[in-house]
Amino acid sequence: MPEILEKQPMSLWNFALELHVGRMYSSLLGPVSGMFIFLSGLLSIMVLVSGLILHNRFKNKKHNNK
Repeated sequence: MPEILEKQPMSLWNFALELHVGRMYSSLLGPVSGMFIFLSGLLSIMVLVSGLILHNRFKNKKHNNK
């Protein structure tokens, strides 16, 4: 581990876990932090699914033109 990270009050692993669980947002957003986490997860899934749909659409178009 780099020297600069050894002196931090919280390890990088614990910080990443706090971000993932959403406890870091509770001080900023208050009671709506749960909704923020839900909406950001939903947005991430929508981006991934729409990218998959577009990828398949362009792949099929390219395959049909050959």
